[in-house]
Amino acid sequence: MNARRLLQKLRALLDADERLGRLEASAQAAADRSAANEAALAASRTELREHRGREGEAREAATTALRDEIAGIASGLEALEDCVSSVETAARARQGLLDARLAALEAAVRAAAARAAELETRITSGLEALSRQVAATRADLRIAEVTIEDARHVVSHQAEQLDLLKSSLEVDPLLIGEFQQWKARHPLSDRPLVSVCIATYNRSRLLRERCLPSVLSQTYPHLEVVVVGDGCTDDTAEQVATVADPRVRFLNLARRGQYPDDPLRRWMVAGTRAVNKALARARGELVTHLDDDDEYLPDRLEKLVSFVRDNDCDLVWHPFWYEDPDGRWQVKDAPEFAFSQVTTSSVLYRSWFKKIRWDAEAHRLMEPGDWNRFRRIRYVGALCRRFPEALLRHYREQRPRAGRDGAPRG
Repeated sequence: MNARRLLQKLRALLDADERLGRLEASAQAAADRSAANEAALAASRTELREHRGREGEAREAATTALRDEIAGIASGLEALEDCVSSVETAARARQGLLDARLAALEAAVRAAAARAAELETRITSGLEALSRQVAATRADLRIAEVTIEDARHVVSHQAEQLDLLKSSLEVDPLLIGEFQQWKARHPLSDRPLVSVCIATYNRSRLLRERCLPSVLSQTYPHLEVVVVGDGCTDDTAEQVATVADPRVRFLNLARRGQYPDDPLRRWMVAGTRAVNKALARARGELVTHLDDDDEYLPDRLEKLVSFVRDNDCDLVWHPFWYEDPDGRWQVKDAPEFAFSQVTTSSVLYRSWFKKIRWDAEAHRLMEPGDWNRFRRIRYVGALCRRFPEALLRHYREQRPRAGRDGAPRG
């Protein structure tokens, strides 16, 4: 029993010794670890001291640089304050000038407003007075217009009465009945021949290049052209001979007619012998005329023949284009068959009126030969109608001015 207990004690001691050995080894390992930790801690402390030294140096350097930068900023702020102060001083000076100018401007505006108000008052008063004057003037003008219109009617009536009186002294009364009888026996045919009578004197180029082409190019072709020279001394005969159209006939009088020496009176009746000769040679049912320097519009004859047939009239006149002294073209509206409204080439009529010839003495009444004849045609009882369109170009003529006889100046 004792041996077993001794053996057990021995085993226990062996176990204890073994445990002690293990404890001692663990203690040694712990001591080694502790020594290593102490060495690492010492190294860390040394490194921390060195890091703190370096950090202090860097902080001091940064602090020095910041102080320098702050000093620079402070210097800049001082300079900026000086500049701002200068600007504020200049701004205050400019503001003072602006305030003074604004005050002066406001005073000027107030003065101008006062003047404008005064002027507006004066203008309003003036306009009211002017309106009253205009109203009164308009009333006077209306009265004057009525008076002038009445005077025109009186003058027109008197002129018409004078024309009737002159015509009654010049026209054989038997012609009135003769014309009416002729008209009853001679109705217009469906396609009447139209005689275009042209009196000319030494205007060969215009006759050949303007006048004759405008007749021969008419859209109404059933016509004849009777050209009579008033004793032409230029190449008129040769120029007309170059026109290759059998509808054209030419005769040159052996001598020119005897016309007044006074330029205006001469203008009134020049060409009388030639135009009367052309009338005598005309064979058409309808007769018309054209000055040797003027021209028809292309459809003139077609429109007028149709108009005469449709209206059963004896004479038709129409508006025409005329060239004014500045070379511009105007329309003569010719609202009435009256003096200064018609011209030689703006009329077409029945052939019976060839009996009423141009009068070389018309200038003694201070009448152009064409109107002197037209008023006598009207007196016979011709039914005259107006065609509304302008069908003629009447070129500017060098009309002479009147002399001391008091005739109208052209």
